[in-house]
Amino acid sequence: SDTPGRHLLVSERAGRDLSLVLRHELGHAFGLPHVSHTVSVMNEGVESGRTRFDTLSAAILRNNARLEFLSGDPLAGCSLGSLWGLYDQVASNGDEVADLIAVIGDSYRRRGDPESSRRAYAEAEQISPGLRSARLGLAMLALADERPSEAISLLESLRKEGADDVPGLETSLGLAYAQLGLTASAVRAYETAIRQNPDDFAALNNLGLLHLDDGRHHDAEMLFQQALAVRPRFALAWNNYGALLYKTGRQDEAIKAFQTSLDLEPDQSGADNLRQLVDRR
Repeated sequence: SDTPGRHLLVSERAGRDLSLVLRHELGHAFGLPHVSHTVSVMNEGVESGRTRFDTLSAAILRNNARLEFLSGDPLAGCSLGSLWGLYDQVASNGDEVADLIAVIGDSYRRRGDPESSRRAYAEAEQISPGLRSARLGLAMLALADERPSEAISLLESLRKEGADDVPGLETSLGLAYAQLGLTASAVRAYETAIRQNPDDFAALNNLGLLHLDDGRHHDAEMLFQQALAVRPRFALAWNNYGALLYKTGRQDEAIKAFQTSLDLEPDQSGADNLRQLVDRR
C-alpha cells in the first residue's frame, strides 16, 4: 500500500521478475518517483538489468528514514530496516539534502497530502533559506488552496532571480494571475511559457481559455488544437474545445468534443455541457 486504504496490484506473467517489481513498488511507497536511468529499479519501462537505485532515489530513501517531520506519517510504520536489508546500496553522493527534502515534499503534494508536503518544504527551507524548489512547491500548494496572491509573491521572487530553468514557473504564474482576474498579466505569463516550451500543453490550454472568454475564437481554437496535438488525452482541453465549437456554431463537432472529454475523464461540468447542448437540439 502506498497510502492507507490504497494498494498496488501486480499481475504475474511469464518471465516477470516479481522480486524486482516488489522492490519498485516499495520504492513508491517511500516517495520515490519514476526515473529515466535504464538500470535503476525505479525505471518504469525496463526490467532486465535493473539491480539498484539510482543515486537520487537512494538519497531520498536515506533522508526519508531520518527526517523528524515524517514521524507522524502512516508510512513510518513500514519497516525501513527491511528495505535497507534488500538494497544496502545507498552510495554516498553530492546531492544537497535540502533539495532532496523538497523532492519528498513534491511527492507528498502529488499524493494529496498538503500538510506533510508543507512540513517537508519548511524543513528544506530551514536547511537552505530561499531554496528554489521549496518556494515553487509552496506556490503550487497556494494555488491549489486558491491563495493566488501568496503564490504570485513566491513565483515572482523566482522570476526576478532569472530562474528560467524552473519547470512550470511561467505557467503557474499565469494561473495565479488568472485566479486574481489580472488577465493581461496571465496572458503574458502563458505566452512566455509557450515561448520557452512550445509543447507546454497546460499553458496552451489556459491561454486558449482566456482568448475564448475574450471572444478571440480563432486564436483560442489554434491553441486548443496545439494542446491536444501535444496531449491527445487531455480531457480539460477537449471540454474547452467543445465550448469553443459550440460558441462558433459547430454543434455536431462540439458534441463529439464534449463526449471525448467525458470518455477520458468523467466530469460533472463536461456532462452538463453535453446535456445542455443535446437538449437544445
